[in-house]
Amino acid sequence: MKILIIGFLVLFSWSALSTYIYVCRLWIAHKHEANNLTLIDGLGLWVKERLNLLEIYTFDQISKLTHEDIETITEVLEIIPGHIEKNDWVNQARELAKKLHKN
Repeated sequence: MKILIIGFLVLFSWSALSTYIYVCRLWIAHKHEANNLTLIDGLGLWVKERLNLLEIYTFDQISKLTHEDIETITEVLEIIPGHIEKNDWVNQARELAKKLHKN
């Protein structure tokens, strides 16, 4: 896998697939800020590790995903289409983020 960072634009080449993800809107997060993403139903360790390669580490980031982001992540990570929506990752992440911010 090749990663090229151009400002806030990240180019990923995964299995000869080139995809752009605009990460500015998701906020920049660092590994030391990571939440336990596996607390989200339907998001296992394999997917968590690949999201981390996309520099997605936090519940806040997942809670801000748009439909377009979900389609891109589904394609890049080769997740079963509809899996993210079926398991409602965005709302689960939103609730988990709220719990973290209360503490």
